[in-house]
Amino acid sequence: MPMTCIPPIPRKPFPFGDLVPLGFLVRALHHATQHPAANALIQDLTALLTAKQHEHLWAFHSGHLITSTDSCLILLGLHDVQAITALDRFYDGQYGYYPQLWSLAPRPDHMLLKPSYRHWCQTDYATTCFIRGLQRQAHVPVKTPLEYISAGFDHRSGLFFANPYLVDWGVALAIKDDPDVHALRTQLLLEVLASQQPDGSFGRFDRLLSTALAVLTLTTLGHGGNALNRAQEWIAEAADTPLAEEKARPFYSSDLLDERLLSFHQLVLFKALNGDQVCQIEKTYHGISYYEDSEHMIRSALLFLALAEASSEQGDMSQEGEERSVTQACHPRYQCRSQAEYLSRYALPPYVRGLCET
Repeated sequence: MPMTCIPPIPRKPFPFGDLVPLGFLVRALHHATQHPAANALIQDLTALLTAKQHEHLWAFHSGHLITSTDSCLILLGLHDVQAITALDRFYDGQYGYYPQLWSLAPRPDHMLLKPSYRHWCQTDYATTCFIRGLQRQAHVPVKTPLEYISAGFDHRSGLFFANPYLVDWGVALAIKDDPDVHALRTQLLLEVLASQQPDGSFGRFDRLLSTALAVLTLTTLGHGGNALNRAQEWIAEAADTPLAEEKARPFYSSDLLDERLLSFHQLVLFKALNGDQVCQIEKTYHGISYYEDSEHMIRSALLFLALAEASSEQGDMSQEGEERSVTQACHPRYQCRSQAEYLSRYALPPYVRGLCET
């Protein structure tokens, strides 16, 4: 079942996103191979995803534009070296990866550039991190140096990633087992640990999804201390609460509103109709579409992984010492009480600034 796109009014929600959730599902199934049906399901889903490939890559939804962002998320569940190598078509030649290719005129496998999408035409930090992690795992040439990851760390975000812990997981995968990242690993680890709530959860919105992603970030970094146990306990208890019925929104997209085509009154009305689905960032306005995990496929897969991977990683490091060293305050990015606040304050601003610099 596809995800649900929730665009600004007057457009209505519609099913969109039938491929990316399968990457998360297959990754989770690889940790459940002791179950008799798991291997058969992995084979079926892998065959389905292989059939949906175009030029070795994938779109967010069947029949749509292939992108590096969607492809790297699907590849979280697959071991496809040819597909990982094919991601280099999105390389910017300087260290980062574009989320998609674009053109001013119709062209195969390119997004037709429109003014409302022009901020998409720059490298995406989160996507680049996921790609670097895939390349290192597959032992193929890595084009993104650690300097790029370090330089963008303080303002880390993604053009389509609606949760800060999803970006953190990408960073953790990018630097996993790299011998030259002690300082960066420590900084990420301490920032995530400092964001844990007193009840063991992480985040202020989409808390089940956020907590699962925080656990995966910690375990990817090799941490398995008391903070992890508390998070797992919270996940187990939250499964029987109304939180389990909430539908997570792991992704978003934004349309840059052209004020030259909108009068002041039209802009005010559009904002009034859509509330926090219209974000003001500096002098620009953006209409936000959310992509809802309507069938809980992504969240369920990540929750399973959080429980499975956490227990298998514990004991690898001096966990208690690391947790005692957490003295810093929680970074404001983790204190946002809504996705709209996170997007307007942290996710989109780096790309709005990038737009102004081009």
